[in-house]
Amino acid sequence: MNEQLSVSPGKGVVAVIVLLLFVYTERLAAQDWPEISFSKPIDGAAYPTHSASAHDGSDRLFVAEETGRIRIVKNGTVLPTPFLDISSRLGKNVVGAQGVLSIAFPPDYANKGHFYVNYATGGTLYVARYRITSNPDIADAGSEQIILNDGPFQSHWGGELAFGPLDGFLYFGSGSSG
Repeated sequence: MNEQLSVSPGKGVVAVIVLLLFVYTERLAAQDWPEISFSKPIDGAAYPTHSASAHDGSDRLFVAEETGRIRIVKNGTVLPTPFLDISSRLGKNVVGAQGVLSIAFPPDYANKGHFYVNYATGGTLYVARYRITSNPDIADAGSEQIILNDGPFQSHWGGELAFGPLDGFLYFGSGSSG
C-alpha cells in the first residue's frame, strides 16, 4: 500500500513555525533600559519655555526664556551672558501667551552660523533667523530676519520649531486661537 502524506500550504507553514519554536530554545536577551534618575534642575534660567541642542559637538544646551533671552548651559552651568537677548523687542510685560517659545538649529549649524527663534509679542507670532557672532556663545540680536509672521491672535498657547530629521526642512507648530 502506497500512502502519501499531504499537507495543505497553510498548515505546512504553521507546522514549520511550531517546529521552529520548539527547536530554538535559546531565549533572546531582554532589552536593557537606560537608567533614569532625577537631579536638581539647573539654576539660572527664568521662565524657561524650551531647550535645544545645536548638534554641533559642543555639548551646549540652549534654553529659551519666555522673557526674551536664550541662555547656554555649558558643563552644567548657565553662562552669565545670554546667547541671545531680544527682551527689548518683546517689551517689559511679557506674560502668559507671549515671549520666546522655541529655538531650532539647522543641520550643519556649525558651518551655517544661523538659527531660528519662534516668539510672540502683541498677539503676533514670529519666526526669525539670527546669526552668531565671532564668539559661538553669543548671537547677534541685530541680525534678525523675519521669516514668518502671523496674527494678531487673541491668545497663543505655544509653538515649536524643529528641523525634519530626514528632509532638513524647518517645521513650525502653533498653538494659536482667535
